[in-house]
Amino acid sequence: MSDIAWQTTVEDLSDTPNIIEIFGDTYTGKSHLALTGRKPMSYLHFGERLKGTIEPFIEKYDVRVCNFGKSVTGRSLEEIKRSAVESIDVLSDAWDESLEWSRTIVLDTHSQSWGMFKLKYFGAEKPEIFQGMERREKLWAEINGEWRMLFVKAKAANVDLILIGNSKDLWKKNKVVGTTSEAQKSIHGWCDIRLEMDFLQAEDPSNNSFKTTIVKPGINYRMAGVALTNTTLPQVLSLIYGNDEDDWQ
Repeated sequence: MSDIAWQTTVEDLSDTPNIIEIFGDTYTGKSHLALTGRKPMSYLHFGERLKGTIEPFIEKYDVRVCNFGKSVTGRSLEEIKRSAVESIDVLSDAWDESLEWSRTIVLDTHSQSWGMFKLKYFGAEKPEIFQGMERREKLWAEINGEWRMLFVKAKAANVDLILIGNSKDLWKKNKVVGTTSEAQKSIHGWCDIRLEMDFLQAEDPSNNSFKTTIVKPGINYRMAGVALTNTTLPQVLSLIYGNDEDDWQ
């Protein structure tokens, strides 16, 4: 008889950590939706404008904020790399410390964070311009390994990970057919759930609202395309997984 611990019952889904991407244009309620996630929460951001959005959550809940973003400067590739390393070191230290106490880590925005990792290794946004093929492939492997380790650590620590991203046009056959996130390609595969945000403007400004569309609904494919107005993450997750909102508080 082997020592494998076979499971015979369904695991409580609310005990399983989620990787969630929230993407959309600026001022579409992405940060606000993220802040409704499970607490305590670590909010790591790249110099984002959070004033007026985050204060109510800090006052009421255990939400701690770290700004790891800075202007990357330098006249040479090496100077740019060193500047990027400083930001990545702050992010890495804050990430590891957050794993010790938080239930949720928010990364705002993931596309800028990924760009910092590229700068750390290449010193330029378009490394193909100046790197040889063999050297470039080796560096890409190192970048992807360090970047992916953030996700692996969060999963291992049973911590929810919320990735905030920007949107861009989705092109097919030389025409725009919709929008998608401005993300590193593998982000879409790593995420359990992907939510797109839109701002709905009404004639009466007091009736303005935010729309959340479930683009990738985890295990519940029936929820793909479902749109909610002025919702919270507990409401979205309870709809997808079929349990109570309180389970996601």
